[in-house]
Amino acid sequence: MAAVAAAAAAAAAAASAPGAMPPSVAPSAAAPPFPAAPAAGSAGTSAPSGGTAGSGRKVSTSDIQLVQNLIERCMQMYMPLKEVVSTLQTQAKIEPGFTQLVWQKLEEQNAEFFKAYHVRLKIKDQIVMFNYLLEQQVHRMSDKGK
Repeated sequence: MAAVAAAAAAAAAAASAPGAMPPSVAPSAAAPPFPAAPAAGSAGTSAPSGGTAGSGRKVSTSDIQLVQNLIERCMQMYMPLKEVVSTLQTQAKIEPGFTQLVWQKLEEQNAEFFKAYHVRLKIKDQIVMFNYLLEQQVHRMSDKGK
């Protein structure tokens, strides 16, 4: 489990690399509405928020598939790992460790895709920063004209 935490921390650090950016600049994509996690003890399945560590509940294949589908929906909105983990925790009540584990397995199975995805995330951050700087330039230019 320590390897999962280390991999997740490295991915989160890589996703937030461009530097400090004012909160107003960060993309404000509306968070997707996610279904609640399945109830614990419901017909042989257990909640992804339970996981296997700590609670002793087993994780079913459908739990893994649910988290994978939610991760894929977040990735369509170009969310970095840290944001995916936070979104799934708050909206679908899925434990961060479980989300990170599913992400890590997806990344292992689709290394080339994730390499390209991380490049897209960096490009998105650069576009957001460029737009912010352009807006600042417009304000400064309009202030000089007054």
